[in-house]
Amino acid sequence: MNITVIGASSGIGKEILQYFVSYKDYKLWASYNKVPIVSSNEGQATYFHYDVLQENNPLEELSIQTLDALIYCPGTVLLKPFEKISLQEFKTNLEVDVLGFIKTLQHFLPSLKKSKSASVVVFSSVAAKIGMPYHASVSIAKAGLDALIRTLAAEYAPKIRFNSIALSLIQTPLTQHLVNTESKVQAISQRHPLKRIGNPSDVVPLVKYLISEESSWITGQNFVIDGGITAIK
Repeated sequence: MNITVIGASSGIGKEILQYFVSYKDYKLWASYNKVPIVSSNEGQATYFHYDVLQENNPLEELSIQTLDALIYCPGTVLLKPFEKISLQEFKTNLEVDVLGFIKTLQHFLPSLKKSKSASVVVFSSVAAKIGMPYHASVSIAKAGLDALIRTLAAEYAPKIRFNSIALSLIQTPLTQHLVNTESKVQAISQRHPLKRIGNPSDVVPLVKYLISEESSWITGQNFVIDGGITAIK
């Protein structure tokens, strides 16, 4: 299976890459931006720099004839009162979460179409489902991404499957400022019915499932990994 992971040097993307790179059945292409990828299995993967905000497109230099799975991990966590979010900050969130994905997908579509069973997975947020203070920028970007995934699933069925995963707080370098004290960790943990913060390892099994043949009758769905916060009072 040929897999491309965009944003694989940190957090969830790094965890996904570390899982798949340990299996010889997978051929991997993985991108990084600010932080280079450090891996002991470099012979099994191709690593390349890719900033989704830049106009230049290094994806054109890759040689991927057939792509079976595209996993898009870049995202933003901007939590501020609505009146303090600048228009540029709104634009940046949309560019990373939505336009960056669009640019990436449009490049890889020809390769995905050559697969016998292609799958695309992106990451959303529970803020696109429920009203949460200080999540104005996050919510509109992720809600737009969810809507796009449903549209793409309809447009490219049955050839390519599209699904998104809505997350509550996952402990990664991107969210470190939210959990940098024990009191913050305890407060956020208590808001979740399962009484803990999520880890990248909680996400990998679902990603593995969604790009496998086991999920071949699933598309256009938004799966939730959130410690129960959106469904349980």
